[in-house]
Order: sequence, then C-alpha cells, then structure tokens
Amino acid sequence: MKLPVVTTPEADAQIHTIDVWWRGNRTASPDSFLDELSNALDLIAQTPHLGRPYRRSPVPGVRRLVLRVTRYHVYYAIGEHEVIVLAVWHGQRAVGPSLMAK
Repeated sequence: MKLPVVTTPEADAQIHTIDVWWRGNRTASPDSFLDELSNALDLIAQTPHLGRPYRRSPVPGVRRLVLRVTRYHVYYAIGEHEVIVLAVWHGQRAVGPSLMAK
C-alpha cells in the first residue's frame, strides 16, 4: 500500500536551500538533486521500511535513506497513514540534523 509523503516546514526549508545551492553550483546537472529526491520520496511512499533505522534520533522510529548521487540523507518517520520527512541533510556534515516530531 502506497502512503502519502508529507514534509515538515523544516524539511521544506532544507530542500529549498539545497535546491538553490545545487542549481547555482551544479550547472551541468541542475535538476539532479530534485530528481533524486523525488525518486526517493516515491520509493519510501511504496516501501516505507526501505531506509535504515537512525538510532541517534530523539524522535522514535526515524529512518534514513541515502541519496547515492547527491549524497544527501532523507530522515523520515512512518506514521499511521503517512510518511513524514523530517529533514534532508548532507552526509558529510559532522553532525546530524536536529530532528523534531511533526
């Protein structure tokens, strides 16, 4: 069963910031980030348990899916009727994102 995917305001802001940076700095492939993110969101809608559990989260049940091309991580929780994207964060940062439940 496919679940709807929703994003938190924090994740929306992160996605916007990443997209602006990507388009300004990756002119040979300006759509790569949004294309890869869109594909990942489709995957987790169909297979929510695809991502690995993220045990460092203060929010129970958070999972993380790595975007292989852009190296961003999608942090999400599986709700009763939806998948909630909490953050999109680059994998090379020294610390993970601040995660809060929706």
